[in-house]
Amino acid sequence: MKDQVESKIKKEEKPVSLMVSKSEKLVVIKTDQDVVKATEFLVQVKDKLDALETERQGYTKPLNESLRKLNARFKELTEPLRNAEKAVKEAIIDYRALKEKLRLEEEEKLRKQHKNPNLAITEVLPDIVESKSGETRTTKRWTFEVVDLKKVPRDYLTVDKTKVDEAISNGVRNIAGLNIFQKENISVFR
Repeated sequence: MKDQVESKIKKEEKPVSLMVSKSEKLVVIKTDQDVVKATEFLVQVKDKLDALETERQGYTKPLNESLRKLNARFKELTEPLRNAEKAVKEAIIDYRALKEKLRLEEEEKLRKQHKNPNLAITEVLPDIVESKSGETRTTKRWTFEVVDLKKVPRDYLTVDKTKVDEAISNGVRNIAGLNIFQKENISVFR
């Protein structure tokens, strides 16, 4: 199939190249007749694009469907394992947090008992735990959660283009901080 696809692509390279070179003459529009010629060219381009897309989908659609089914089947197998993995990891983290809390409480109790603020219990859970077949390693990393969106600096925020486009499609014409305007577009019909 790879050879068949490559052959089809090779066959289309010359006509596509000719169309592209033809477009170079059509980008200079000076008369109404030039607009008519450009329109005819755009219709031919649309026909070629549609034909190539149909050809591409003929190859990719069955592959994508097979891939979708395969991914769904493996997800059925892996999702319960991922959930189990997550639950066990959370249990270990919760246990470690409890042990650390108890250690700190015991440390504070000993400090008061011996009236020594520098007393410390240095015995902590190991970050690496070994079993017969492997090991776990506990690490710490910095992360975040939003507590007050209004206070987050602008540098860390992103405009949601999908939501803005949807709002504009629904008739919204004024959004603070945005310039909403009309832009001409050319559509090709046959």
